[in-house]
Amino acid sequence: MEDEWFCPAVKKVIAHGLCWEYFFAGRGGPTDTAEELREWIKRTGAFKDLDEFQIVCETCGYKHG
Repeated sequence: MEDEWFCPAVKKVIAHGLCWEYFFAGRGGPTDTAEELREWIKRTGAFKDLDEFQIVCETCGYKHG
């Protein structure tokens, strides 16, 4: 079973692989995830844009590198 943890950006528990995709979305990572996040941001108004979403990734304790 894949590791899961709470994502402060989307405010729910997600799988490690999805966390990785979120972290690298718009940074040369999966373009489909970046587009899905942009649509989610637009729909929910949770963030101004993907860059603002990524600020949460930068401060999250689950660093990818």
